[in-house]
Amino acid sequence: MLAPSVTRRLLERMSEDSTQSPDYADRIRNLLSARKADVPLLVARGLSNAEISAKLHLAETTMKSHVQNMLPKLGVRDRLQAAVAVYDSGLVRPGRRLL
Repeated sequence: MLAPSVTRRLLERMSEDSTQSPDYADRIRNLLSARKADVPLLVARGLSNAEISAKLHLAETTMKSHVQNMLPKLGVRDRLQAAVAVYDSGLVRPGRRLL
């Protein structure tokens, strides 16, 4: 248990984290082509490869390749880390609608 004042300070510091800077978001955008930049945003929303491929009108095998290719570009190991990176960048916020 943390005192409310400690919790508030902790949350304030976390929100000042450098991963939420515009530079971090720009770095993610620049790593991916415009079309492929939609993929991590949709992954961050929890969509499966099948759902993403339907939304972007791509074959599911193509979508799987996009997901696998984006992971090293984002410097992450899996879809969960990709989602965290996208949220940390500020490109996606809880409750904001995408595509």
